[in-house]
Amino acid sequence: MKKIISMLFSVPFLFIQACTTDVGYEPDTDYSNKEASYKINTLFDLPYCTKNLESLVVHSEWEESDFVCSDGYWVKLRNNDDGEKLDRLPETFFVDDDDNGSGGNKSGLKYKISSMMDSRDGKLYNIVTIGSQTWMAENLAYKTTYAYETSILYNYDFENGLFYDWEDAISGGEDNGDVCPDGWHLPSKSEWEALINYIGGRESAYILKSKDFWEIENDITQGTDGVGFSAFPAGYKEGAQNYLQERTRLAAFWTSDGYEDGSNYAYAAMLASYSEKITLPTERIYSSLNVRCVKD
Repeated sequence: MKKIISMLFSVPFLFIQACTTDVGYEPDTDYSNKEASYKINTLFDLPYCTKNLESLVVHSEWEESDFVCSDGYWVKLRNNDDGEKLDRLPETFFVDDDDNGSGGNKSGLKYKISSMMDSRDGKLYNIVTIGSQTWMAENLAYKTTYAYETSILYNYDFENGLFYDWEDAISGGEDNGDVCPDGWHLPSKSEWEALINYIGGRESAYILKSKDFWEIENDITQGTDGVGFSAFPAGYKEGAQNYLQERTRLAAFWTSDGYEDGSNYAYAAMLASYSEKITLPTERIYSSLNVRCVKD
């Protein structure tokens, strides 16, 4: 029997009950030894406590407390003022109101969200299984000698990741392998094509785009993040330039395929705010793009 905990939250949290989920019950499961995995600013930033988030512990900085998702309710676990080192809760933990955490969407596509840690630097990434493939749902941020980094963020929830030229992407990792973690690899053009086919073709780019941050263009279908891929428009860096172009308008990712032997071009996957399509054009290998790794 669950019992109501009186005086658990302050008055402002009454609004959260209405706009996110009910809160205020002791969970049947003992989560006392489970630590927070992510942080949010305030309780207003909590997603719905749906089935796919069951047992997730999140730290709220404003309340200086940890909360767990249990049986459809966010429950306060403990007071805790030490959550600064945690990553922000990924965008892909948020689902549409009518999704109910089922891991699907209105088009019937199925996906499953989880996470993995890069053993090289301890960074935790959100990942998503889409059909038969498992992709990183965040841009790779592994530091190499030549990776380009920018400190400019769109907001607290979205980090750009790092930007790599093509040669760094295919050989900038440990033991001169590609830049992806062990057990993962830089996707080939054909692996991108398999993802594109799964979501319904090149005109279905909106399914891969994040819901936010994209510049709004006339008559272009806005991003739905329909399979949890969360492609953000981080832009790209061209050659020796020291700034990013097409921010808020373009998401660009390297493939492992060069255009031809000795060519200065390689294939990339690109989504743009001004196009309905995801394309696989060639790009100069000296440009710096983002990387999304796919599981071996």
